[in-house]
Amino acid sequence: MDSANKVDVKFPLIEKLISKLDHRYREIVQGASVAFVLKLFGAGMTFSFNVLLARLLGAEDMGIYTLAFTATTMATVFGRMGLEYSLVRFIAAHVATGDWVQVKGVYQKGMRLAIAASAFSMVVMFVAAPWLSESILGQPKLTEPLRWMSLAVIPMTVYLLQAQVLKGFKLILESSMVEMVCVSTLSVIGLYLLGQQGGVNGAVWVYTAATAITALAGVWALWIRVPQLRGVVGYFDTRELLRSSLPLFWFTVISQVVMWTPTFLLGLWENAADVGIYNAAYKTSTVMIFASAATNSIVTPKFSAMFKQGDFDALGFLVRGCAKLTALLAAPISLIFILAPRSVMGIFGEQFIVGAPILTILTIGQFVEVATGAVGQLLIMTGHEKAIRNNIAITAIVNVLLCSVLIPAFGLTGAAIATTTSLTMMNCISVYLVWSNLKIWPLPFLGRS
Repeated sequence: MDSANKVDVKFPLIEKLISKLDHRYREIVQGASVAFVLKLFGAGMTFSFNVLLARLLGAEDMGIYTLAFTATTMATVFGRMGLEYSLVRFIAAHVATGDWVQVKGVYQKGMRLAIAASAFSMVVMFVAAPWLSESILGQPKLTEPLRWMSLAVIPMTVYLLQAQVLKGFKLILESSMVEMVCVSTLSVIGLYLLGQQGGVNGAVWVYTAATAITALAGVWALWIRVPQLRGVVGYFDTRELLRSSLPLFWFTVISQVVMWTPTFLLGLWENAADVGIYNAAYKTSTVMIFASAATNSIVTPKFSAMFKQGDFDALGFLVRGCAKLTALLAAPISLIFILAPRSVMGIFGEQFIVGAPILTILTIGQFVEVATGAVGQLLIMTGHEKAIRNNIAITAIVNVLLCSVLIPAFGLTGAAIATTTSLTMMNCISVYLVWSNLKIWPLPFLGRS
């Protein structure tokens, strides 16, 4: 597998930057420059999609689209059942030992469970659309987009899980394309060609088609790149898979609550335009996550393998290297968002400039998340699913309480403060959990580096 996974494409600028790093940290990203470029490109395309969407729809209709997308994202969480983390963990571990029966078994069982669960979520979302739109959120215009968007639940679930499966095989190029590049790129192309025709529904059709194409591409990539799975009769203990995935399912559910509570409460207490402005600022602030996404795609399978081998010194070095690297990569973008937020939000259109202070506040929280490195992934890959689940549960409670107090009082600003406070608290607790459970200091400062 290792020789098959080497990528010969070179990017001189990235290679030069890598060569400037300390020789130990260089190993973290050596040979993975393509993944970094793809993650950066994917982040740029996602940003472009949101800008194009805002300019075509305006703040109010973008708010409607955001609410539909948020509901769909929550539905896919139930569809995935926490399997994304379990799949990469078990696949990486069994690929390392060459146990292809277990590898194929966990893949087949995971995907079958996910497709069945996401089909159920899709039906529930379709049927409940009028109730959620009119009775709960008071947004009658949301019903039709919500029903169209429900068709994206199954393909979204499949492509997100396929990206993790490919990551488990260390197929970083393919995983990055499926996870970060394909959907956003296809959405930009489709939205550009469609223009203002179709309005919110047109944007939903474009996104749904993009997820379906990406899901098929992910399945095709696995078939082509891992011929070892062909002809193998897979087996994996369902109970072992569920023991790992169910705590992570609740972790994912609660993390989505943390992420999307401000959006839903803004839709409930404010108006669709405020939802659109907040979403534009939030999605912009997450652009810097390309740094951690790129690094995590490389190191997450390594965490599982190193832990299984008992190599805690290398594990500590790797997680500290991730934190240092991601902070360095995210710092320039963070400074732009903090120092020139009006210019950045103005890209979306005049209506969105009022979101400048929102972008500044959200950027602080996102930078803390990036700068603390892959602490959450480390806990998951080392079997501490319950610890990370409990952490996110506490964070969700704090987030809901803060949103409930701050949004009615301060509107958009209150939502941003609640989100940033919750993210910062969650990541600080994760750092403590890594130290207390693994005796590894995960930050490249205030300790061993």
